[in-house]
Amino acid sequence: MYSIVVISVFLFNVFASAKDVLTPVPYHASVRTDKGHICSGAILAEKWIATVAHILIVQDTDAKLNVVVGTNQLNGPGDSYAVSKIFFYPKYNSSYILKYNMALLKLDKGIKFGSQVKAISPLNSDTKEGANLVVTGWKTPKDYFRTNNLQEKYVTSISNKKCRNYFGFVDGFHLCSEDKSDFVGDADYFRDAGGPLVENDKLVGILNQFFGRLPALYSRVFKYRSWIKKTMSKNK
Repeated sequence: MYSIVVISVFLFNVFASAKDVLTPVPYHASVRTDKGHICSGAILAEKWIATVAHILIVQDTDAKLNVVVGTNQLNGPGDSYAVSKIFFYPKYNSSYILKYNMALLKLDKGIKFGSQVKAISPLNSDTKEGANLVVTGWKTPKDYFRTNNLQEKYVTSISNKKCRNYFGFVDGFHLCSEDKSDFVGDADYFRDAGGPLVENDKLVGILNQFFGRLPALYSRVFKYRSWIKKTMSKNK
């Protein structure tokens, strides 16, 4: 029989690396179909959401996408907006899902902003190695536990050179982070693609993929700024 100490240590290790968000994350969005949440995203403007491409590309052609904002809970109250159009980064190729993995969602009407719903702007400079970052998202069925509450995790950026020791395909459009927890590292990290990665209240990344104890991989928003600006400007 396991002792109380062993059980306590196990539970601490499981829950230490990601925790429930206790205050609103006004820029975080839930992207959904009629079957429920499929990925997360970041609110860039009244009608625009930044998210990952690889989740969207596999949806049924007749799937109706909508975005829910203003809630930390998947089954909680929030404001829903229909998606009118999807814009994939031009170089994205579904055969290489982790390359150029970025998409924009245009909503059919403007989001109503308030204290719990706000846009987030990209950082004007590139993220450096060793930056302190926070990423948010919901746990998925692939995680140890399915949670209804939005999760947050504090991580540190690492250089692409170091990241290439794990993933040889990493280039300038990628951003990697690691967890410096004394215990389980990223073992309980959520796998919610599209989760916004933030530095000093500015958007720096969109979660592409999580690989357990290995570094997490993001789209580096700084490299997509021109495309984002141009796409939003041409499709008002």
